[in-house]
Amino acid sequence: MNKDILSFVCCLDKEDITLDYMSEFQGVRLNSFNRDELNENSKAVSTFTIDIKGSEFYNRKSQKGNLYVQWHLKNFTTGDCYMLLKFKHSANGEGYYYKNYHSPEENKETQAFQVIKILSIAFVYPSNQLVNKNNLIQNFLNQNNTRHQNKIDRDMNGALYLNSYSVGQGMCSLIHNGTEGVLLDCGAGKPILKPNYKNLSTNQLINDLKVLSQVDMILSHLDSDHHRLLSWDSDLFGMISNIYIPSNTNDLFLKDKLTHQKIIACSLIKIKFTNGFMNSYRTRPASNSQEKNDNALVTHIRTGKEEVLVPGDYLYKYIWTDLCPNIANLTRCNYTYIIVPHHGDKESSKLILSPSNLIKPIAFFSAGTHDTWKHPSFESLDAHSTLLFINVVDNENEEIDKICFNL
Repeated sequence: MNKDILSFVCCLDKEDITLDYMSEFQGVRLNSFNRDELNENSKAVSTFTIDIKGSEFYNRKSQKGNLYVQWHLKNFTTGDCYMLLKFKHSANGEGYYYKNYHSPEENKETQAFQVIKILSIAFVYPSNQLVNKNNLIQNFLNQNNTRHQNKIDRDMNGALYLNSYSVGQGMCSLIHNGTEGVLLDCGAGKPILKPNYKNLSTNQLINDLKVLSQVDMILSHLDSDHHRLLSWDSDLFGMISNIYIPSNTNDLFLKDKLTHQKIIACSLIKIKFTNGFMNSYRTRPASNSQEKNDNALVTHIRTGKEEVLVPGDYLYKYIWTDLCPNIANLTRCNYTYIIVPHHGDKESSKLILSPSNLIKPIAFFSAGTHDTWKHPSFESLDAHSTLLFINVVDNENEEIDKICFNL
């Protein structure tokens, strides 16, 4: 086989993205690994992001000249098949790829993107016995060998602060006591983009993390806009000791050689404060939904004066019907601060949880400038205002600033 031709196993990350390094084009984003790296003993691999121009992806034709991507797109989206992408490096191409995670010691060449020319796209199902290593690939994609600890218990003493950051179409907050901290998601999106991230004039997130001696992270769910800063910033990634994820979830994010070492799947996290607590509960959606958004850790913070909800992308309406009693009980609280679910989409305007009538309540919309999603929605903004929440919206900010609360 030609050594210049690379064969990568790909799963869908996002559709309808603006390509970071070809910003005049829309396209698709894939999470992937090199098929040649996989063997029978592999528990983790090096993963890569591949961005492809939409025109090249959707208009790809078979050897008979027929469009075929659309026939497989639904199954590709749900994970019922994977995509085998063959490509080679090229000065001019239809996309590019880069390694997802790095140790801080790695040289810059390994962190650079490389332009690619696509040679072929094939969608591979479990029944296909003609594709090299298909059984091995299917087993690797479906297996879940993540470390599991059903319940996490710890203390965090001293004066506490909660920071929420303007990270565009993503989410990121930090609770800390000046010495140790816990990130609640660590993602970003438009207008905070990978090419300009290292050149930001203001990055309050990094400033806050640098002074902490211990940092863990609670990942609400496995969508990349909630964790992609770990990929963009090897120093930030190196600061984090443990990444807690929802139990019984699966994604290539868990199977990278570097993330795999830090990840612990759990159903309950309890952090005791001097004046309260922070608990994270694994959702049990009544619909038995398999969507990433719905298989999540929902975080509730309570202190002497504050009641805080950090639901990730888990909508209010699902909190009302969730089968986990701890999550169902969240509907009984009156909140001083809510990070609005799913970036303030239209659905987040429905069945909003009650605001505090003792302190002016705040609704923080962690949203960006994505042309398709157009978050936050007018419906959600109006609905929160009607309930007398003070809306905080900073979606056009091209720097990472923060709002800070003393808990």
